[in-house]
Amino acid sequence: MKINQQVKILVSEPWDFTSPEENNIFTGVVIDSTNSVFGETYLIKINKPFVMNGLSINYIVVIYRNKDKDSRNLNIAYIPDDVVDQFRKLEEIKDKLKFIIIGSLD
Repeated sequence: MKINQQVKILVSEPWDFTSPEENNIFTGVVIDSTNSVFGETYLIKINKPFVMNGLSINYIVVIYRNKDKDSRNLNIAYIPDDVVDQFRKLEEIKDKLKFIIIGSLD
């Protein structure tokens, strides 16, 4: 993934995921990236924000599940809007993230 790249994410879990765009799909733009203890990590701004588990999702943090084996599978976490500007300090804010989705790049 690259900065300013538009991405389409296919959601595999939860299996009943819906968004304003389509069932099991949402899109966004990569706005930042960093290398963290988790590996390559990306900040994505959602094109059409959605609500999930009572959280208003405007941004997500994306980490490859195992890039060496498959460069499409992703772990996706919610990041609160008020800490988006601290994304590059991921180790310091990791407790504010909430794992919400398993998906893959389309």
